Amino acid sequence: MALNKNLLIIAMLAFPHLSLATIKHIDMNNTSCESDYHSAVSSLKEHCIRLVSPDLSKKQADELIIYLHGDYGIGGSSYMSGIAAHFSKPNRMNIALIRPGYFDDNGNFSSGSSLGVTSTKITGRLDSYTRENVDIIADAISNLKKNYKSKRVVVIGHSGGAALAALILNFYPQLIDKVLLINCPCDVKQWRPDWEHSLSPIENINLISPKAKIDILSGAADDVVFPELCKRYAHELNKINNKTEFFLGIGMKHNLSDETTRGMVLQHIQKFLDKD
Repeated sequence: MALNKNLLIIAMLAFPHLSLATIKHIDMNNTSCESDYHSAVSSLKEHCIRLVSPDLSKKQADELIIYLHGDYGIGGSSYMSGIAAHFSKPNRMNIALIRPGYFDDNGNFSSGSSLGVTSTKITGRLDSYTRENVDIIADAISNLKKNYKSKRVVVIGHSGGAALAALILNFYPQLIDKVLLINCPCDVKQWRPDWEHSLSPIENINLISPKAKIDILSGAADDVVFPELCKRYAHELNKINNKTEFFLGIGMKHNLSDETTRGMVLQHIQKFLDKD
């Protein structure tokens, strides 16, 4: 997987169908993918998943924290790696994982597809919460867990990353011990009824382990994923998992680039990680 060229990208602020930002050049300069478990990990044999971690010196950690970004046009993992840097501890490994088909500002990219396709057109970075992408991410996390000999796996997902984290709970119920879903579009069919390929976490909710500890954090001022979607998912999840907790952030918006929202999310992540 060798690329060395300038790629012209139309950068999106959050969800590409909502708002355009600036045009930006990204130098895709990766020449190899070595599974070193700090910058990359292999998945399902043929895939390479890129990683960003503030804990580069660690070779073993009891607790593995995976951060999954939302449906961003560029810099997918960059903002989540910034979040991860706040929560370093001696026996904790923090890793921001670049979702399939995404790349960061340094040109590090994961194989796979982030492109949604309908019967008539390519929709851009939409409609890609597919079983294939769930399997790719889950296998990457499993490989990281084995490498670091971790006793506990925690996943923190934002927006589309939260939807994928919830889907991993559905299909790999023994892989994750704790999960924090931030502004999660967990009822995909209600949120985007025109999407043809994405799986909806709420439809497979009965597969989730009753032992998993799940926090759901929704922004009361989120105008991308309305809080009602998160509330409905939390209500259904509580029927099979009494360890589920729902939190509504007053004044909290969708994007973590908002200073107030970021502060509230950082505060909640700290409380979430401190809980048993």
